[in-house]
Amino acid sequence: MSAHAAAHICEQIFPAIAPLLIKEDFATLTEIGDLGAIFPIFFGFLALPAGFLVDRLGSRRMLYAYLVGAGIAALAATLSPTKLALAIAMGMMGAAAALYHPAGLSLLSKRITQSGRAFGLHGVGGSIGLA
Repeated sequence: MSAHAAAHICEQIFPAIAPLLIKEDFATLTEIGDLGAIFPIFFGFLALPAGFLVDRLGSRRMLYAYLVGAGIAALAATLSPTKLALAIAMGMMGAAAALYHPAGLSLLSKRITQSGRAFGLHGVGGSIGLA
């Protein structure tokens, strides 16, 4: 549940701080739009290859890769001194977060006996992250 929340927190962090980046003259409105598109592109397009990785390497291993990768990318984004550095960090975060749904849902479907309750709680975690 918390890992699912974290995936959606990663997804919503940039839109939340974009006005601050404009106010601090870090980027123009157009540049913010470009930077804001990087995460969802990586997050969406890498989900299918992430599913293949989960099938080959296992859901637990990929969940760990997601958590470590997204954490490192979030730290890199926080410390980014330039727009290019932030763009790279956002791409890394999107790529790492793309691992979550295939790995998390696979783990739930294979390891949990009360799947209805587990998937319900999983959905709550994602909604909390979006909120």
